[in-house]
This record gives sequence, structure tokens and C-alpha cells, in this order.
Amino acid sequence: MKSHNTPFFSVVISTKNRAALVVKAVQSILKQSFQDFEILIVDNASTDNTEEVLVQLQEPRLHYLKNEIDKERCFARNRGIQNAKGNYVCFLDSDDEYLPNHLQAIYDEIQASKIKTALFFTNAYETYNFENLQERICPDLTNYNLFEYILTYTFNPARVAIHRSILAEFQYDEQIPGLEDLDLWLRIATKFPVLQIKERTIVYQIHDESYSISAPNRFKRELSLFNYVFTKQILKDLLPIQSKRRLLSMCHYKIAMAMSTSFNPFLVHYHILKAFFLFPNGYNSNANKTMLVIFLDQIPILGFGFKYFRRILKK
Repeated sequence: MKSHNTPFFSVVISTKNRAALVVKAVQSILKQSFQDFEILIVDNASTDNTEEVLVQLQEPRLHYLKNEIDKERCFARNRGIQNAKGNYVCFLDSDDEYLPNHLQAIYDEIQASKIKTALFFTNAYETYNFENLQERICPDLTNYNLFEYILTYTFNPARVAIHRSILAEFQYDEQIPGLEDLDLWLRIATKFPVLQIKERTIVYQIHDESYSISAPNRFKRELSLFNYVFTKQILKDLLPIQSKRRLLSMCHYKIAMAMSTSFNPFLVHYHILKAFFLFPNGYNSNANKTMLVIFLDQIPILGFGFKYFRRILKK
């Protein structure tokens, strides 16, 4: 074990106004079977009692940094990286939790691996609204092209441990909050190994305040962000075309879904057609069927008939 001043792991947590949740996240770190770590909390200008509850933990390995204004989580994570002392940097969102074996599983894999300077990631569980724990889809990386895997099964930051020297070269792009993880993993993969650990060691929380649930304009924004990421020079000719087209198709599909609650045939039909021609198989197994229904519903005059006919069939 290394001394307290040079921990093996640095765990970076970005948080804002989640005092109760961030304490649970920190406690999940403190319960680790592997104890050689430091915790860096980067507070994005919280107005609740986050600092107070963290001080009450009286944990000497916890370092609290507060941003006076909210500069988004990319800036916060980069600030945590810049202050980290560990050989490997890990991340944890304030609403997620490590299982007790998380750091030990990563440490054991690093010790057993001939490759030390790498991005390691574990597998995960997930819950919705903190209930119904289930296994997150985590296929075997070795069965995929690396960039295809990252684009299709992007792993969230809580699953990751990255050698500190890598993060001296690659950090979060502060221009793209929302796709920052995908972008960083892709850029790291252009130069360094990415290695999967089969154990499930974290619980990813999906709840009503999650970014994935609570951002109504998420996919309009992500459509432009995907195009921004895909055109980065460092990624040129490395990303599988079909994987990129699938993600762009997904955005158009989700935009059409969001707009379908009102009658807007021109825009809805535009996004449905874009989604279909980008990825004719449908980004998931139900996409094309759903898009066909929405497309018919949005046809002027006839659409009302289609809706009425479906209601009759359901009776």
C-alpha cells in the first residue's frame, strides 16, 4: 500500500444540490474493501447544505472543492482530475454508488495485467427510481471493434479507472456536457488500451432527475453534439459509419417522438424520414413500427382517422 499522500485511487465526484445523495455516494466509497484512496468532491455552486453534511463525515481522505459558479460537470471533473494525487483516477456521479468490491476488483485486474497505462472499466447494475436492481447490458468487449463498442455501449464514468498519465493528455471537453463521457473514451481509445473487467461493481441510478430523463430538449442538443464529436480530427476514419448513423438516427427518432404529442406534420415527418434513411433497420427493435404509427398520425386529416381506428381496435 502507498502512503496517504500518494493513494492508489483518486475518486472524483461532481455534485450540485444533492446533499443527501452525495453522502450516500461517499459512504459507498468508504465501505470499499480496498481502502487506499482519496475522494475529491467538486461542488458546482450548491446552495443546499452539501458542504455541511460532508464536513460532518469527518473523513480525512475527503477533499472538498467548491466552484463559486456552476461551470457544468465537465469543468468540475477536470478540476478534480487536476487535483488528484492517485495513480488511477475514478469517477462517481453523486446519485450513483459503488458496490464494496469496486476498487478491489479494479486493483486486482491492474496488478494481474501486463498493461498498466490503460482505461479499465467494470460492468454494472442499474435501477430505476432506486428500485428493481437489474443487470445493465454489458457485452464482452472482445467481441466488438473497440470504437463500435464505445459508440453502442458507452460506459458511464462510475465504471472507469484511468491511469493518471492518460488524463494528463486527455481530459473532458467542456464544450459538450451530455456527451462528454463518450467523447473522452473515444479519444483515449485512439492511443491507449481500453480493458474490461467482467465483475459488476457499481449501481447506476436512473431516476426522474437524471439527465437522461429530465432534459426535454436532450436529443435536439445531442444531434449537434454527435456531429461535433464525429468530426474531430483525432477520430477521423476510426469510427464505424453504421455506429455513427445509428446514433444520429436515434436522435431524429427521439425528436420525432417528443414532437408527436402535438400536430406538427412537416417537422415530425422530416425527423422520421431522416431517422429511417440514416439507419433503415431502426435504432432499436421497435423504432420503425413506432415511427410508422407516428408518421400516419401526423398526416393532415387522415391522421385523425388512424387514431380513431386504433382506439376502436383496442376496445
